[in-house]
Amino acid sequence: MGKIECAVNAETVELHSLKCEHIELDIKTPSLLLKDVSSSVEINCNLDMEVVCHSLNGEIALNQVSATSILTILYLVITPLAVLIRHKLVQRAL
Repeated sequence: MGKIECAVNAETVELHSLKCEHIELDIKTPSLLLKDVSSSVEINCNLDMEVVCHSLNGEIALNQVSATSILTILYLVITPLAVLIRHKLVQRAL
C-alpha cells in the first residue's frame, strides 16, 4: 500500500496491523494508539495528547504547536528473560 491520509476528530484513534510507505494523520484526539504499524507516521495535532506505539517499524514525526504530548514506545527485547522496555518522551509547550 502506498500512502494513507486521514483527518479525524475523535476521543481516541487506533491504527492496527498496517503496512504502507507513509501515513499522515491530521487529528484532534487526546489518545492515539499505533500497534503493529510498518510505516513512516506523521501526526499533526494541536491538542495535548498521549501517543502509544506498540511494534512501530518506521519513523514517527509529531508536529504540534502550543501543546504537550507524551510519546510512549513499547517493545520487547528478547533475552533469556523477556524484558519489557518503556521509553517516554515528553514534549512541552513553548
